[in-house]
Amino acid sequence: MGYSYIPKEALPVFVSTLCRVVNIEDHCTEAWRIMSSLMATHLGHSALYNLCQTTANGAAEKSPDVALVRGAVFFIGMSLWGSKCVKTMQNYSPMTILPTFVEALQCKHHLVTYEVTLQVGACLRIFKIEMVLLLCYFSRSLSVW
Repeated sequence: MGYSYIPKEALPVFVSTLCRVVNIEDHCTEAWRIMSSLMATHLGHSALYNLCQTTANGAAEKSPDVALVRGAVFFIGMSLWGSKCVKTMQNYSPMTILPTFVEALQCKHHLVTYEVTLQVGACLRIFKIEMVLLLCYFSRSLSVW
């Protein structure tokens, strides 16, 4: 990824492909390496936007693509507040991303719910001050289920 060029027009397809591939155990580490490299480039913010759009659109479908949504949630969380977060992405507040996670929960699939739970847990470990706001937001959103 360090010596590659990805046209901005190809970014949605590239991102969605990585979102599916990250769910395959043998390719998970390599998919994360590629995505984290992408997120550290000038296309990082566009990639994050694509991940959020992918999550919202994928979860809203009648027959959601679970691998796509789960992969997008994984990449969003890992990029922003994961154990190997991307330094250039650390200026995003959790409150800007949480609505995307709530939209992901509309998928109503246990793997997506599990991934959202993992990523929110990682977020809470870092942003302890905002924990009350996060919990209130999620408890209100989950009561819709």
